[in-house]
Amino acid sequence: MSDIREIDVGSLSGKHFDRMDIMFNAGLDPDKPGESLAHFQSRVRSFLQSLMQKHESCAVLLVSHGGVIMAIQNILANKPPEEMRNGERPANDQIMTLEVSRSMLKSR
Repeated sequence: MSDIREIDVGSLSGKHFDRMDIMFNAGLDPDKPGESLAHFQSRVRSFLQSLMQKHESCAVLLVSHGGVIMAIQNILANKPPEEMRNGERPANDQIMTLEVSRSMLKSR
């Protein structure tokens, strides 16, 4: 399940942020720069593709962090990784129902 861990923000890990755009746009420590949005979204897409293969035609419960949910929404909307900055941040303890098909998970 490491493919759906939250985005690695490098030297900013453990710090509090009120807004996601601060996290994505902050200057990161060059010694531990973190993960790009493109890599993060690609990692989440790979997880979803694997999930679809293993559980085709099944309902699946997925519990995750907000960043992963934002990446999934971005993937399903066929948006580039940079658009995650403009997405709506999910509320804590939010429940979502999504229907996903293989064609929705193709790389851009």
